[in-house]
Amino acid sequence: MTALDDDTARMIADSVAAYARGPVLPDHVAELHAQGWLHCALPEEAGGLGFGVDAAALIAGGLARACRAEPVAATYMAARMLALVAPDSAPAQAMAAEGRLVSLALGEAGGEGGGLSGVLRHVPPAAVHLVVTGEALCALPGTTGRQTRVDGAQLETLALEAVEAERLAQGPAVSAALRQVRAEGRLVVAAELLAHAEVMLEMTLEHLRTRQQFGQSLGQFQALQHKAVDLYSAGLMARAVLDGALAGASGGLAPDDLDRASCRAKARVNDCAMATARGAIQMFGALGITEESPLAPHIKRVLALVPWLGTSAELRRAYARTGRVLTNADRKDQAA
Repeated sequence: MTALDDDTARMIADSVAAYARGPVLPDHVAELHAQGWLHCALPEEAGGLGFGVDAAALIAGGLARACRAEPVAATYMAARMLALVAPDSAPAQAMAAEGRLVSLALGEAGGEGGGLSGVLRHVPPAAVHLVVTGEALCALPGTTGRQTRVDGAQLETLALEAVEAERLAQGPAVSAALRQVRAEGRLVVAAELLAHAEVMLEMTLEHLRTRQQFGQSLGQFQALQHKAVDLYSAGLMARAVLDGALAGASGGLAPDDLDRASCRAKARVNDCAMATARGAIQMFGALGITEESPLAPHIKRVLALVPWLGTSAELRRAYARTGRVLTNADRKDQAA
């Protein structure tokens, strides 16, 4: 995994922003693949860019501003899993060369010798599903039974009963990779969530500046000014926590530290995004709850992403079980 330098990060951010400002293309996913964004985590020898969580977060956050980030986070997790334990596998090659979607099915599936059995829910649709059972990474073909999520995205339920699967990798490295991918996935989802919160706040501030009530703009009312400042402050704090976690993840945090940093960051961003959505609806008034409101697609996306890979309560419980993130000062004190 190659950490982004400033020039590369700026180049990616500019190209993502340009795409987000442009018209919606008929085959959005194919365009994301053509840009290399969906398989950026695959190593260069496998046809990818060799980037990691910092690049994926930049891409997801930039596309989220136009509600076009689906399926960046899901495909990043699958590509990262393949990069860590099965970079030469057929799914990795198909993902990079053919643009086939690959998803990581999170959940419990078992089976020894007789195939995989179990029910895996809320799986992003893909041509190939990756399933971890014990210390084995397996590949299954995609299914056709789908449900629609609140934000319009499609999800699959994999009902497995002694299903034969291709084994891509075996051993303790698979379990370690899954733990790392979960943690990095939380940060990519958090980056997308925070982008939605920032856009909603921008829309709200513009509404307060332009909407007239009692002969003056809504922004002249002190109560609304205080509410907007609270949301702005929450966004700044969430951005600081997320950026710190991304920097640590790109720098190679130890597994325990990465888990704690990702739990802390996504819990903070979850709360910020939900507070911003509620505050935006309140300050937009009746306009905020309409389907035609510019807030609507961002609010729906927030509602879909907040539970994914951990609600705030779940993440805080996980954080409490493992302790707080060690700072550089803490490590120096321990070394002394």
